[in-house]
Amino acid sequence: MGELKSALEIAMEKGKKMSGEEGEFRLTPSHKNEIAEMRRVYEAKIAVAEVGNFGSGP
Repeated sequence: MGELKSALEIAMEKGKKMSGEEGEFRLTPSHKNEIAEMRRVYEAKIAVAEVGNFGSGP
């Protein structure tokens, strides 16, 4: 049976097939900015959840 692949590996293969590129996938500055914004948003959501759970200890 074939080797299991991560979601990232599968996505990278799909991206190569769709773009017709066989080389390395490169993010544009716009993509990098979008990813950074998503990280900021979710880091803030995690922080809020952690603070909300702070008072619910044993």
